[in-house]
Amino acid sequence: MGSLLDQTRDAIRKTYPAFEYAAFDQTVIAPLGKPVSECRLALITTGGLHLTTEPPFDTKHPDGDCSYRMLPGSVGLSAAAESDGNLI
Repeated sequence: MGSLLDQTRDAIRKTYPAFEYAAFDQTVIAPLGKPVSECRLALITTGGLHLTTEPPFDTKHPDGDCSYRMLPGSVGLSAAAESDGNLI
């Protein structure tokens, strides 16, 4: 049996054959070049966040739901939902 990372990749490839990911042994920390208020932020999460107007993630699929949703920067908490109901 392979590593958890290999098992995860193999499970995802059942649905998405071209799936590949990068694994890094170290995280590079770069200094922020401007104030946070002038920055753009991208939040990448496995928390199942989506807009309330979108279908939820499939939390029952045995291989998981590898799709993604994009939340606009202007979204408020009341317009966001979490697919299994544990975060929001």
